[in-house]
Amino acid sequence: MKVNIINNLADLSVLLTNLKALSELKIGELLMDHGVIDEMQLRQVLREQKLLSKRRFGQIVIDKAWAKKEQVDIALALKLGIPVVKINTYALSEQILTTLPHDLVKKCRVMPLGEINGRLIVATDCPFDSTLIDTLRFNSKIPVDVVLASAQEINLLSQRYLSGLHEGDALADLNCNLTNTDNEGDTAESEAESEAEKNPVVQLLNNIIAQGVDRDASDINFRPGLEAVGLYYRLDGKMVHVKDLSKQLLSALVSRIKVIAKMDVAERRLPQDGHAILRVGEKSVDLRVSVVPTLRGESVVIRILDKTAGLLSIDNLGIDVQGISILNESIQRHQGMVLVTGPTGAGKSTTLYSLINQAKAGHRHILTIEDPVEYEIEGVEQVQVMTKRGFGFAAALRQFLRHDPDVIMVGEIRDDETAQIANKAALTGHVVLSTLHTRDAISTVQRLYDMGIEAYLLSSTLNCIVAQRLVRKLCPDCKSIDNDIPNELRVRLGINCETQFYRGKGCYHCHSTGYKGRVGVAEVLAVSPEFADLIARRASRGEMIALAESQGMKRLSAAALSLALAGVTSIEDVLSIRVD
Repeated sequence: MKVNIINNLADLSVLLTNLKALSELKIGELLMDHGVIDEMQLRQVLREQKLLSKRRFGQIVIDKAWAKKEQVDIALALKLGIPVVKINTYALSEQILTTLPHDLVKKCRVMPLGEINGRLIVATDCPFDSTLIDTLRFNSKIPVDVVLASAQEINLLSQRYLSGLHEGDALADLNCNLTNTDNEGDTAESEAESEAEKNPVVQLLNNIIAQGVDRDASDINFRPGLEAVGLYYRLDGKMVHVKDLSKQLLSALVSRIKVIAKMDVAERRLPQDGHAILRVGEKSVDLRVSVVPTLRGESVVIRILDKTAGLLSIDNLGIDVQGISILNESIQRHQGMVLVTGPTGAGKSTTLYSLINQAKAGHRHILTIEDPVEYEIEGVEQVQVMTKRGFGFAAALRQFLRHDPDVIMVGEIRDDETAQIANKAALTGHVVLSTLHTRDAISTVQRLYDMGIEAYLLSSTLNCIVAQRLVRKLCPDCKSIDNDIPNELRVRLGINCETQFYRGKGCYHCHSTGYKGRVGVAEVLAVSPEFADLIARRASRGEMIALAESQGMKRLSAAALSLALAGVTSIEDVLSIRVD
């Protein structure tokens, strides 16, 4: 069915001028004319309507799953002469945003588009709701007409123009008299808490967090500068500047953050960590907060963990079929280590949780030691590190060995002691899952040598190593062919000149980044008897790579290049993770 793309008020005006109602046609005929239903389905619905006279044609079609509600709504709008529009690129004027109360706009999921011939044109996904129309007319000073747009596009437009990141109200409320942390470091606790509870400041911070969640940000950064506070979101692994906030708001915002994260509001000289669980729309999000004092004020990073995201299955980690088979076989053994490696932000924790979830089969006793516990898994006994009380990874591992586990998960091997106890656990009849910070699978072996594990012991305990990265996925709404890849680069990658690659131009849907979401790439090294021999005699890196590749291991760079060839990611992201 035809949906009219409008970019501005002029496009909307032309559409309204040329619009013709199709009142002579019935809903069923419109759906059939546009290929939504066929003639046999039309006749069947008409027969049911005769038997059940109170049921509408469109509802019967929806109940039978022959059409979506959106398709029926479009057909009904065409019949009634209501324009059907696509507004994802629509440009609004600041003035038109004042024609309806912002609370009403958000609550009713509508968006005023402009004034034409003395009438306010409003986009809604419910143009047939008489109560809604009456509400809009009551709250508008001029007559109202509606157009049909998708709820998703209305929401996107609302986020774009009514994001709530305007600090004017908060500044006005504070009367520009907030404590300057550059000059005064001893703000009293009661005064700081009073600042933090001021409603405009609370609303501003809530909106910053809510928009971060809506944009799938992994982190929110407040960076104090000389004259302003930089607000940044980390989107798909890259830092994106959102805007600069007034420096006068820093004290109140940091105080409010400390209140919700249960931190010491009066302490401004020492770093602090805290956390909070908040409800943002339908999502429950876990916020991990870090505050660090700098010369220009307190810097804040808020890590966002989406509690409703759920666990990924092994099949959805971006690992090839052979790698999945190796992992499944490795975690079902009765002993040995399975290590997941990569830099910070490579998705190691996600993979670890997926492996633990997979290992639950057969009522195995699974213990984890984590810092922090990010996701709770039913049937798994999870323990939080308490470093201040002397209960770290190494201490927990020693205790776990006396607690009859089948599988032990160690959030991270950070030191020699933890590495050696983990290796001992793997030798004595336990499957040990953990993470390390190494650049690729082969480098992990050398790292374990350096941590004091004897080569002959390591060759007996290692089951497999997963080295991984996350690459950004190209935005499907602005993906286009990349014609700017130099031939020298193609030669270096071993790709011919005719092979097409893609890039993202940047659009509203991806916040002008050209990317939307991330996907994992991995290399999975199976420690075969032949490879164990290389480990035992401390063979060179080159020998290990040659054997691993001959046994089918696909290197990280090759896995990323495959995604670029499939149009999933860009050459830029392939080059960013190359390790060879």
